[in-house]
Amino acid sequence: MEDWALESNESTKISKVKIWASHVRKMSVERCESQSLDRFEKLFEIELQDKHNRLQTEVHQVNTKAKFLKFVIHSGWDDFCTVNRVSIT
Repeated sequence: MEDWALESNESTKISKVKIWASHVRKMSVERCESQSLDRFEKLFEIELQDKHNRLQTEVHQVNTKAKFLKFVIHSGWDDFCTVNRVSIT
């Protein structure tokens, strides 16, 4: 399992999360509105199909607020997987 978080200056409205990845099998995105990083709430969990070296693209409408977004890769289709880009609007 691998995870990382993105931080905003303040709690910000989020309507859409778009992820570009490769070889990711299962992934989740969590949010936190406070400064305390021990209170994350799961926004969504996804299982992606194996695209055989093609880029995987996922778009999720979320309608929430967050100061932090945490991305967690639970498993991959290969020994290595990547998240190439994330767009948050």
